[in-house]
Amino acid sequence: MKKDIKPLCCICKETIEKDVFDPCSLVLITNSDMEWPDQKEQTFFCHMGCFRRVVNDDNILYILEADFPANRELEEEA
Repeated sequence: MKKDIKPLCCICKETIEKDVFDPCSLVLITNSDMEWPDQKEQTFFCHMGCFRRVVNDDNILYILEADFPANRELEEEA
């Protein structure tokens, strides 16, 4: 995503400003029970707050925990 383009939230349709967890990307994969060549994939953007409301977050989003590692940290461990 280019830095000068502000995405719109696919849930509330408002502009997403850069924040601690925003913007978020949702990747929708169809035919997920099939092999990769037979799947289709599309990326959507949203606010973390909007996504939490949609999934009725009851603490299942462990990605929000302070000690959840960023990809960079996982790569450094490998």
